[in-house]
Amino acid sequence: MRNHFEGSSLALTEDVGAGAFESPYRWRPLTWESGGKTYVNERAIGTQQTGWNFVAQMRRSLPRELGGLLWFGVDDSATTVRFPIFGSATAPPAAFAGKGTQDGVTPPMFDFNMNTAHNVFNLVANWAYTRWNIIYPE
Repeated sequence: MRNHFEGSSLALTEDVGAGAFESPYRWRPLTWESGGKTYVNERAIGTQQTGWNFVAQMRRSLPRELGGLLWFGVDDSATTVRFPIFGSATAPPAAFAGKGTQDGVTPPMFDFNMNTAHNVFNLVANWAYTRWNIIYPE
């Protein structure tokens, strides 16, 4: 899920758009012009526009309550830390809970709260964007 075309001819950290900190992100719009020609930046799998993401795992060898596993992450799919949610879970952890549009409520999107996972993950991701080649390498 951490794909910015690393190791390929399309690697976003290796072209002129990467800047001094080799950032793989290209801010909107994805098209740009130079010398009378129009160019397009590829959209990578790892993108800052991600609200949430998951990887589902089905493990037949385990009891039904543990066999279904969802690795869930919020914000950017390249910088998130996914956490496990088992198929038997009846409620999310408090940091991931809350009412939203699915409940007929407008969430307080602009109220920063260090107790919500999305705000914390978003803070870390935005910090990483500014110093990508220092913060992000594995």
